[in-house]
Amino acid sequence: MNLGAVESYASEVLEQYNSGHAKEHGYRPALQKLLSTFPDVVAVNDPKRSLHGNPDFVFLKKSHQNIILGYAETKDIDIDLGKTENTEQLKRY
Repeated sequence: MNLGAVESYASEVLEQYNSGHAKEHGYRPALQKLLSTFPDVVAVNDPKRSLHGNPDFVFLKKSHQNIILGYAETKDIDIDLGKTENTEQLKRY
């Protein structure tokens, strides 16, 4: 990942946020693009159901896509993460 990718991500998120209409899903393309800049990573938005439920993202090793590097759950910008971090949903991931 490089500084330009982070700046691009921040710019895209800010543009969506400033529209006044964006919700959680509106920010995901920018996050997917940012996380895909990591070497040997494929970021899949809204992947198929896994043993752990329906995460918002799954991260695969690009060179061996049967290897799952991790999962991510996204939340809207205005959500208090303190209220969601101990939910059953996040515990599954």
